[in-house]
Amino acid sequence: YSEATTLYSESLQIYTEIGDKEGRADALEGLGRVHQLRNEYTKAAALYSESLQIYTEIGDREGRADALRGLAKVYQLQNRYSEAITLYSESLQVCIDIGNQDGRADALRGLAEVHQFRNEYGEAIALYSESLQIFTGIGDKQGRADALRGLGQVHRLKNEYNESCELFSEAVEVYVEIGFGKGRADALLDLAEARRNQGRYSDSMQLYTQAAHVLDQIGDAEAATHALADAVDIRQQFEREELA
Repeated sequence: YSEATTLYSESLQIYTEIGDKEGRADALEGLGRVHQLRNEYTKAAALYSESLQIYTEIGDREGRADALRGLAKVYQLQNRYSEAITLYSESLQVCIDIGNQDGRADALRGLAEVHQFRNEYGEAIALYSESLQIFTGIGDKQGRADALRGLGQVHRLKNEYNESCELFSEAVEVYVEIGFGKGRADALLDLAEARRNQGRYSDSMQLYTQAAHVLDQIGDAEAATHALADAVDIRQQFEREELA
């Protein structure tokens, strides 16, 4: 992230010096995204807000919609759900107005996530389903997999484990197809947890082990260790229940 921060900062300085407002807004948004990924939410919010102001000023509606979603995501991560819903909804409307289907689906998924975190499962399912339909229609495979995974999480929270396992399994297949290791590992972990909820401990252990292998391959040793620890924990749980 430090290299990305340096590059965006350098481009921001250049765009500012030559008076390129759109370039400046793009660089600010990029910096906001980096700080968001580093969990530096206050900095990220300030950068997204500044880029949003510039996009609005120059009439760049697509840039404005992107910045709104970026700021909404930060508020979501800060548990400021009402503000996140307002911003995602505003981004959604802009995307509908300009015919940006990818942005529209992304805003719908963001709204779905917020409703999921607020335990509003009916709304979350409807929004994830709509985003899934759009991502599928425009051929955005990662967006499709992310929406499938989100739907699976809501069904798992509703104790609808068969539905959730089908959705997680489909998400895993798509992530494998596009070669996105992090998504594959996350979906495997979701599937492992759902199988654990069903009492299918052998399947769950295998899935946690698979996830650990993928995480190790992509260089996330800490997450791989956690996944293996979960597999061990399930084995111990299974042995305790066998003895009971």
